[in-house]
Amino acid sequence: MRWVFERLSKGSEQLRNLDVYDIAFLAGGAVRVADSAVVALNRRGLLVVHDARVRTVEGETPGHAVERRVYTYCGRAKSVDAVRADMERSREAYEIARRLAAWGLVKGADRRLTRGGRRHLQAAGLDPRVPEHVLLGTGSLDQRVPRPADPPRPRPRPAPRTRRPAPGHSRPHQGYDSDE
Repeated sequence: MRWVFERLSKGSEQLRNLDVYDIAFLAGGAVRVADSAVVALNRRGLLVVHDARVRTVEGETPGHAVERRVYTYCGRAKSVDAVRADMERSREAYEIARRLAAWGLVKGADRRLTRGGRRHLQAAGLDPRVPEHVLLGTGSLDQRVPRPADPPRPRPRPAPRTRRPAPGHSRPHQGYDSDE
């Protein structure tokens, strides 16, 4: 009887209205939430990502709490790993995990997916409004990088250097007058 009450009280029978960062947490935890926020802010022109470093650009303050956290944390250039670590211990990630646990979508200290969580994640995969990187991670973005039409041309080689004469051999007219 207890499992019936838990199932009904946690609402695992109905699909909840999840936002993008709830879905990202279900798909990959706080790390996926951080990556999704970085990609979203980068696409809106509020973050610049270069060689695994992230920094903010002047602009509007983001409206979502997760995006505000990433935006304010990256005031100075930070590594992507530092942004991920900050998100893992942030209040925003804790609130997402607490809310999903209250709804019965994750369980345990390591926030494992429940059957309801897997069902929500599967439904999100069918929704065309959910960005692909939220579900599959930022590795899905690398496949879409356009390749150049022409292969890069090799750099031209510099002209070969002339050899110096061997010791004891000199070239004629090497800076002295030969009429002496």
